[in-house]
Amino acid sequence: GTATNRGVDVACDANGNVFITGLFSGNITFGSTYSNTILNAVFTVKYDSSGSEQWYRRIGAGLSNTATGISVDNNGNVYVLGDFKGSPTIFNTPNTTFSGTYDNGVFVVKYSNSGATLLSTTSSSDGALNARDIAIDSAQNIYVVGDFDCTHSDYSDLYGEAIFNSVGFKDVFITKFSANGSLDYARQYASKNNDYGRGIVIKAEDQPIVTGSFQDTLNVPSNDNFLTSNLNNWIPLGCGSNNGYCGDAFYGTFHGMPSTGGSDVFVMNVFDENRSPYDYYERSGSG
Repeated sequence: GTATNRGVDVACDANGNVFITGLFSGNITFGSTYSNTILNAVFTVKYDSSGSEQWYRRIGAGLSNTATGISVDNNGNVYVLGDFKGSPTIFNTPNTTFSGTYDNGVFVVKYSNSGATLLSTTSSSDGALNARDIAIDSAQNIYVVGDFDCTHSDYSDLYGEAIFNSVGFKDVFITKFSANGSLDYARQYASKNNDYGRGIVIKAEDQPIVTGSFQDTLNVPSNDNFLTSNLNNWIPLGCGSNNGYCGDAFYGTFHGMPSTGGSDVFVMNVFDENRSPYDYYERSGSG
């Protein structure tokens, strides 16, 4: 291209087609050359198994746009993940625009294998919000992992005051969107320091395995569905007095993993959709 261009992520489908997403400014050349006047536009390009370009798509014209990941489902549909501010446009036929309730947003755009725009969905916050990775299950549900500062505003609005407030400086979030792009649920994991969600894969529906890094003691909401043998290295924690705020009998039950270095790696399958979201903050009263 004619300016700074950056590939960010790559995925393949069952037929060996290759899909790449990244950022570019100015014109860019794949198999063909495409004109562009947008700074930091998001590109998605498909190559067949022989390396011939099949199609190219562009997202841009918001206040800022960043591609962070790409994934392909079992039907060959393509999902592009990124961060945004403002109201970016998906340049396709037809063009479509998306936005969030708050200033800082995460987007998922789904294309068909032939490049048609199938859906876009977002979440947003007043504070810093970063999507890091995306995965798709066999039912085409969408899972996103990332991190946020202070409060994840959309999810705090949904789950209630003080829910999705950060425990430390940065907390990890996991979001599941249904196959039609609607929000299914979101959960939070945190220590009293910096925690980052970096990668996600799906073992089965509602069983995401996530990786990232943490400092201090990483806390996860737990319940009887957790295998006792897998919790041997975790510290049991509790704040049972909070149970009056939620019908979940395990609302005040947590486990913590202390870090041994300045920053440690986690790989965990600790997600239970039936366990209420993490509520770190002490309450008083009865509801």
